[in-house]
Amino acid sequence: MSCACCLDPCACNAVSSEFPKKVIADYFMYVGTTGIVFVTGLPATQFANLVNVFDPTHERIAQWHAASDLADMGIIDGQTFRFMREAIPWSVAETAAFIGVPDSTVNLWESNVQTISRDIWIAMAQQVRERAQDYGPSGPLAFNPPDLRPRTIRIFTPVSGYPY
Repeated sequence: MSCACCLDPCACNAVSSEFPKKVIADYFMYVGTTGIVFVTGLPATQFANLVNVFDPTHERIAQWHAASDLADMGIIDGQTFRFMREAIPWSVAETAAFIGVPDSTVNLWESNVQTISRDIWIAMAQQVRERAQDYGPSGPLAFNPPDLRPRTIRIFTPVSGYPY
């Protein structure tokens, strides 16, 4: 028998009048396979099958702030560079044009075949920070340990054997 509210055979026993509903839900942003995961609570519309649908504008703002925090960490790596590029959002071609290199160079950086220079990193970091600052304060760009004060975006590092 199908669920009355979502037509899914989940038998969730939800009352159709309860859904969809507005909730604050965790939005996860994974940085490649680095083990870094940014998590923030965003407004979402939740459906009876418990799927949360986030507003794309809120997602983009969260991605800018996560990329800005990632830039502050100074982890100069291909996967973190790609995370920042996608948060802007730029294609490989747009990034290459901004920096003044061939598309293939950006691909080499993102696959960690070629090292990203500090100047290139700073240029990308400034791009994500400018976007994030339009939606909230950020400190000065620096390569220092992360600020451990409470923030809207929490960082979780998955640990082997930890149940999620």
